[in-house]
Amino acid sequence: MEHGLRLLIRKGLVAKNYTKAGIYFSTNRHAGKVLEYMTSEYARRCAEISEWIAGRFQPMSDDELREFIHDNLGRWGAEFTHESLLWEEME
Repeated sequence: MEHGLRLLIRKGLVAKNYTKAGIYFSTNRHAGKVLEYMTSEYARRCAEISEWIAGRFQPMSDDELREFIHDNLGRWGAEFTHESLLWEEME
């Protein structure tokens, strides 16, 4: 995910915003147009998953999200460790 965000930032489609509450990412007016050109099954599925993620987590407060992550990190830990090792190899 981090690699994808870095690419979108380099291409000027996403901005990284630092606030007292943390780091937030936002799209610009060009991002929607780029997404319209992505018509593969993979791109469609990514859009569906993104909508699900936004619907599931956007209503949560920062504290609720922090608690959710804390409660589930043990189950996800191995996945994140493995993924981070793969990213290190790719960079």
